[in-house]
Amino acid sequence: MSSWRNAVKDKVHKERSQPIARQSLGLLEKKKDYKIRANYQHKKDNLLREYKLKAALKNPDEFNTRMISLARGHTESKEELEKQMLEKDKDSRILNAKRVEKEKKIERLVGSLQFMDNSVPNNHTIFVDDQEEMENWTAAKYFNTLPELVQRKYNRLSPEQLKDQAFASTIEDEKDLKKMKKRRETRYEELAEALDDQETVDRVMSHIDLRRNLQKGKAVKVADGVNGHADVYKWDFERKK
Repeated sequence: MSSWRNAVKDKVHKERSQPIARQSLGLLEKKKDYKIRANYQHKKDNLLREYKLKAALKNPDEFNTRMISLARGHTESKEELEKQMLEKDKDSRILNAKRVEKEKKIERLVGSLQFMDNSVPNNHTIFVDDQEEMENWTAAKYFNTLPELVQRKYNRLSPEQLKDQAFASTIEDEKDLKKMKKRRETRYEELAEALDDQETVDRVMSHIDLRRNLQKGKAVKVADGVNGHADVYKWDFERKK
């Protein structure tokens, strides 16, 4: 009989699903899902209860090693100081490279503006052999150009070149003059921005260098910083061995 009972297929017991009226609330929670959620909640409750008990039974006067550092103040170790100095040296090297880049940009802009700008006065000394040559000397004849082009610092065209209509049109073309004026104004704006950036880098570097130098020894403050720069300190003279 037992073998016959095992041969009969058992009834499949299915778990009840969420009723149709409550399907908007999501899946129906099963017993195994509840056990996982309940165990997690009990674990948090027990941990919180343990922390509350420790806080209630804590003795504020109980000795611990941190009391020593709190009593005498936090003192940085030699390794920490060396690490800080290395980081500041790295920042200083980065800023120094940035300053060199700005200096080159300023030098390039100043050179281009000197080439483009005609309004800046300058001196050009010409040496002659005798008094007669000095009296008969003219700038247009010396530079082999027209009197109207003597004041130009660049592209002084000769009379032969001006015979060509292409060269003559470049002088009379107002569009080229407007473009050059616009380009010159843009360069001046870039130069002003580069000078401001260089001033900012110098101020930051002065503060970094001061903090690094103050770690090397005691110093006395002499004067306050000007325009955002670092304060001025004085160190005692130390004779090198």
